[in-house]
Amino acid sequence: MQHFPLSSVISQQFLQQELEFCREKLKAMLPRFQNCFPAANTEGLIYPAEHENFEWTTSFFAGMLWLLYEHTGDETCLPVLEKHLDSFYHRVEDPGYLDTHDLGFLYSLSCYPAALLRKDKRAEECFLKAAQALRRRYFSQAGIIQAWGDLDDPKNRGRMIIDCLLNLPLLYQAARLTGDRSGITMEAWTEKPGIQFYSGNFLNAKGGKGGVDYVPRMGVCLETQFFPDSPNHPEWGDILLRPGRRYDYTTEYRFPDAGKQAEP
Repeated sequence: MQHFPLSSVISQQFLQQELEFCREKLKAMLPRFQNCFPAANTEGLIYPAEHENFEWTTSFFAGMLWLLYEHTGDETCLPVLEKHLDSFYHRVEDPGYLDTHDLGFLYSLSCYPAALLRKDKRAEECFLKAAQALRRRYFSQAGIIQAWGDLDDPKNRGRMIIDCLLNLPLLYQAARLTGDRSGITMEAWTEKPGIQFYSGNFLNAKGGKGGVDYVPRMGVCLETQFFPDSPNHPEWGDILLRPGRRYDYTTEYRFPDAGKQAEP
């Protein structure tokens, strides 16, 4: 919440009150959705229980619970989250559930927070499997993530909706580093398929920033790139810059904790 731009209307007290309101609502829903999910549509303005994990919205409840846990540290929701995670572990192994552009919605909300906040290795593996499945929905002829249908089916080729774009963050976060002492985090988000990690083994410079001398392993670098030997592996994508073609890509380095004071 420290990143939220405050104003005369939206105060810290107001945000805290709203967060507490959300906590009460979500905790009241926990008994109903321990082993099931809120359905995609309401009945009489109430979400009925959906017992099978097949809709594109089944991760939304877990996403809200993870946000609550992140901002409050309230562990009441963790047992329900574990049950939901188990369902998503099974879903990512079933090819019948992977033929969709909604994998970003499903696994960015359910598994990524578990890997980030709880260091859950199984959740991380699940998240990466979902990303690989979403990547396979790339239709190179149109340059899009196809919404649904077989990419080889002429009747379905090129189908795209705005949700296809909203699912793309599943593919872009490539690395996340956090300092043991400072807690400062750096993330690398990129369109490139690979990263070279430079660990600063041979740093040896006098009088750096603030007059500090740079010694081995005092810094790191994440260099986004194509995979080595890519020209000999067409299955990794076409990386050759041919006449008349333009070469550009985007890499972002984000610092979520930039507003926090670093430990000396």
